[in-house]
Order: sequence, then structure tokens, then C-alpha cells
Amino acid sequence: MKLTQRIGFAVLAAAVVAVGAGCGSDDSDTPADVATTAAPDVSAPPSNVRWQDYQTIALPVADQGPKTNSGSGPVSGFTHDPQGAALAAIQQTVRLSVAPDHQWPGVVAAGVAPGPARDDFAISRQLLSFTAPPAPTEAPKIVGYEVSDYNADNAAVTVYSAFPDQSFAASQVKVVWSGEDWKLLLPGDDETSGRVSSVDGLPSSAIALAANR
Repeated sequence: MKLTQRIGFAVLAAAVVAVGAGCGSDDSDTPADVATTAAPDVSAPPSNVRWQDYQTIALPVADQGPKTNSGSGPVSGFTHDPQGAALAAIQQTVRLSVAPDHQWPGVVAAGVAPGPARDDFAISRQLLSFTAPPAPTEAPKIVGYEVSDYNADNAAVTVYSAFPDQSFAASQVKVVWSGEDWKLLLPGDDETSGRVSSVDGLPSSAIALAANR
């Protein structure tokens, strides 16, 4: 299964406003107290980004996650914000794509939201055998991402990858907040999320991650 085939690379910013009722006087009304919770900043990059290889692919690790990372496949523990959602989207899609036979059940359990699509994936994955990591000459580099839709329950993330043949790919990924963590939402057969398309490069609207490591 070659990564050059792009297999498996598989905001609504809510402002919460609380309004308190003012007390009236004989002559004038006292203005209501208004407290506003700032919308999550989807354009802010993760902090303290470093890199860790998994199956020859360098994945970003930051203050926003993953907090639990044994190095044996599954990871978890992403912050409940756009940065944590983006890191989960990157980590879980890559790990699901290249996890070897003895690790993929753990990767699925830790990183994929329950549902029919996860069940279908597990059935299909059992029919495959994948033990060797991708060759370094075929491994992509994660160069950036863009959060196109975000709220506290789900996020849509586009992950941009560069390949050794100088081509670029954009992977549409969805994650949901489930069990106190961001988890990958696998697309159904009739959905377009999780699909991969060729692009010319990293767009200016995306958050760039270090391409050279």
C-alpha cells in the first residue's frame, strides 16, 4: 500500500453572550451587564511544536496534544480547542493509515469515534496485512492545516501533505469531541469528508508547520 496513492489520508466560531438584567431607577435604567466569551481562535498555531516519527512519517506534537503517547501506535489527550482538534486530525488519520497489523486495533479504539463507519473499517482492515513502514522515499511530510469549521462538538480540518515527487495533497478530515477527547469521524460511503485531492501547495490561509525537519 503506497502512500503516493493517498490511501487513507483520510468555523463556526460560537460566541456565548450572557446578558444580566439591570435594575431600574425612578429616572433612568441601568445598562445591563454583558459578559462575552471570546470565540476560539482557529488561526492561532499550536504552541511548542516538535516532531515524532511514526512509521517513518514525522507527526507534530505540541502543548495541545497528544498527552498520552506510548510510541506503540495509539495516542490520546488533545485539548478541547481548535489546535487540539487539528493535531488530533493529523495524528489519527496518519496513524490509521499506516498502523501495522498488531497496532491498528489500538489505534482505532483510541482515535476513532464509534459508529457504522468505524465498524466497516475494522472489518475491511482485517482483510489486509500491513507490517512494513512506508519507505522514506515515499513518506509524505505534513506541511500545514486549516480549520474550516469549528465548534465545541466537532471540527472540519484540511491537512496538507507534501510528497517526495514535489506534489501536494489536501485531506478533508472531521473530528468529534467524544469521551473527553477529539476522535476521528470516518466518512460514510455517501460523504465527501476524508477525501483527498491534489493541490498546488500550501495555501496562504493555512497554518504552516515546519516542512523541513
